[in-house]
Amino acid sequence: MIESSETVSSAGSTNIRILLAEYVEKLRNGDSGSWGEIYQAGEELLDKKRIQRMTGLFKTPPRLMTATIDDSIGQGLRMIHLFSRIAGLETIQLGLMQTPETIISECKRRKPDLLGLTVLQFDTEDLLDDIIADIPNEIQVIAGGPVFKNMSPDMLKDKKYRVLNHVSDYLDYLLELSASYRTGA
Repeated sequence: MIESSETVSSAGSTNIRILLAEYVEKLRNGDSGSWGEIYQAGEELLDKKRIQRMTGLFKTPPRLMTATIDDSIGQGLRMIHLFSRIAGLETIQLGLMQTPETIISECKRRKPDLLGLTVLQFDTEDLLDDIIADIPNEIQVIAGGPVFKNMSPDMLKDKKYRVLNHVSDYLDYLLELSASYRTGA
C-alpha cells in the first residue's frame, strides 16, 4: 500500500514543522505517555494537519519503505507510518516478518530513499547488516526495536544505519532530513 503526501507550500510546511518540533519537545520533557497515548497524540496531529490544510515537511517527499524482520505485531511500524503521514513522506509498507531476500529485492525494484526496519532479537541484527550490504548504497537505513536499546553508542558507531529508538528520535530525524532533503531551496 502506498500513501502519497500533498504538494508543499511554504506556510503549510512551516506550520507542520512547528507542530512536530513542539511535540518532540514535549516528548523530550518526559511527557511522552504510553504507546497508546503517543499514537493518539499522533492521530490528533494528523487531524489538525488535515483541518488546517497543512502540507508535509518536504517539497519532494522521500519514499520510505518499511518492514519487520522478526516482529509479527508491528507496533513500531504502525507508529512510524502514522508520523510519516504527518510529515508527508510517501510510504511503501512491505509488512511484517519479511525475509532479507524480499527486502533486498523490493529495495532494488522500488528504489526507496529510506528503508525503515524493526529488529526485535539480537540473533537477527546480523540480518540487518546483510540487507544493507546488498541494497543500493543511496538508500538510507533507519532501524529501531528493543535490540538496540541495550547497545552502547560505541557498539553502534560503525554501523551503516541510524538507530531511532523512540518516536521523538524519528521526528528529530525527519526534521533534520527535511532541512536538506530536496527542499527546492
